Amino acid sequence: MDEKKIILMSKLAIEEKRWIKQDKKITSYYPEDYIYINNFRTRALVMCMVGIIMLISIFLKIQAGGTIPTTALGVLVQYVIPYGWIMLVIILLYSLFSRRIYAKKYSLAEERMNRYNRHLRELEEYEARKLKEKGGVKGEIKRKYFNT
Repeated sequence: MDEKKIILMSKLAIEEKRWIKQDKKITSYYPEDYIYINNFRTRALVMCMVGIIMLISIFLKIQAGGTIPTTALGVLVQYVIPYGWIMLVIILLYSLFSRRIYAKKYSLAEERMNRYNRHLRELEEYEARKLKEKGGVKGEIKRKYFNT
């Protein structure tokens, strides 16, 4: 093996070890699908976490001497509307950040996959060129000795 082939194979091995397995999984989706799926997961997780925090806050208020509303309108006015707006704003902010983060993550994965494929093609072309050169030398030897 020669130096150029070793360098190309080393680049491929390093990229495979670091990123390629994960990047293949990411780029197997369309960009919009990847972003939507991960953004949905983020929204669901944030909604659960904020909901838990809000429930703890409500229980602490009640435990500290607050009153428990007896009607649905009372619950709506005292807890749902104030905490609902907070939850909506937090989910919206996380959704916007999540979208940008996952779009960037997808584009980086796509760039790495393109670079990996470019190195792979370069290695294949190099090996094909080397095989052709070897075949060319053999052809000259055949012609020289066997006059074909």
